[in-house]
Amino acid sequence: MANDYFKYKQHEATAFGMLFPLQSHTDLTARQIFVAAKKAIQSLDGGRLQQIDCHLRESIQLREKHALRFRSSPLRQRRGHEFWNRLIQKLIDAVTDTRSERELQRGVESGGDVAAEPEEDALSAHEAAFLRFLEDLNLCVNQIEAHWRRAMEGELGLSAAAMCLCPFHALTRFETRVLTGEVTNTNLCVVQSMIYAEMILNPAWFRNGCLAVSIAGDSFSAFWDELQACASGIGLLFRTAIEPIFRSQTPVTYAPLVSRMLIEGMECALANTLLNTPLVSALAASVATRCLELGFPLDELRASVRKQIASTKTVLRRLPGAYENASIIRNVWLRMETVEVWAAACQDAVSFGQMTSWLQIQHILATRLFVYENSLLQLFAYPCERVRLNGTPLPSVLDELFNDRRLSPFLFLDSRPKTLDDC
Repeated sequence: MANDYFKYKQHEATAFGMLFPLQSHTDLTARQIFVAAKKAIQSLDGGRLQQIDCHLRESIQLREKHALRFRSSPLRQRRGHEFWNRLIQKLIDAVTDTRSERELQRGVESGGDVAAEPEEDALSAHEAAFLRFLEDLNLCVNQIEAHWRRAMEGELGLSAAAMCLCPFHALTRFETRVLTGEVTNTNLCVVQSMIYAEMILNPAWFRNGCLAVSIAGDSFSAFWDELQACASGIGLLFRTAIEPIFRSQTPVTYAPLVSRMLIEGMECALANTLLNTPLVSALAASVATRCLELGFPLDELRASVRKQIASTKTVLRRLPGAYENASIIRNVWLRMETVEVWAAACQDAVSFGQMTSWLQIQHILATRLFVYENSLLQLFAYPCERVRLNGTPLPSVLDELFNDRRLSPFLFLDSRPKTLDDC
């Protein structure tokens, strides 16, 4: 998703650079861009026109693919994207079909004059790009909320929903498959990358990580008002989601990514309005607020975390006392104790999702270590299977152990034996 966004912006920047080598197009209206482009097209040779046509066509294809993500959004939220789509399509028509004045006139009449839409004409290209950027951010937040709503309704595991708010680089491919069943990027990381990319591509929009521009009126959706309200409420979110982490002495690196982004907002001395709050923090506040409003049963989540901790500690107690990974196990044990303190004071589902994800990984890794460090258990398993396959039932404890999906792949080379030859 994010790759398409960056690609079509690069194609457009290259095409407009060829059309307006001595002038920036971002502060021009649609009419000014179209009129200036018509004049430039007439003075360019065929080779340059072919390059421009190629870049614009690549851009429109990527834009159409990108727009599929929010095709069901309200019309107002699609205006900025559709505005640019129409303009670029007009430029493609002008480049490819108007080599002469007759062909140009026919292309304008068939596609409709962009300047004939006075409402859109009042919106400059710079403003439209900024609006489109905020709409893309709103879409990502909507997707994150949808994952958590599914978790609330029991359609998705809490740890899988937490993947949307977890830094992707912090997980191995194995850990990610454990949580979600597949390797995917996380929406909040996409939001971060989009913001940081715009800080480079459009530095005039930002000042020290905060927004430096404000557009009011009909051209903005309710998302702008939501960000403003969330920016002013970061202090309350901080007390709800962050203070329990500090009190439990849990390292911040174990906190959800959304919590770390909130901390960045609290570090800003003037974090009381949207224009004085880092944009990443305002987005994090929006995500945290929506998740809080879903109304997760916190007592049930707290009980589930305690059950996970007890289960993992049971596995750790069974490990041999002296072996080379003793320090790793000791660190995991101590970290689980801090997580238990964190869970006791936690008041938000996002943090419980982070705890659940981490504890699931630790439990599976501890189980693997238990099996790998007890090779005699593996040597014992195959003779037991020979006895079973020869017609003598195994004790129920052993039978349950060998059927455990978490342990079976590590007890046997290729699943549980089905014939004597497999042993």
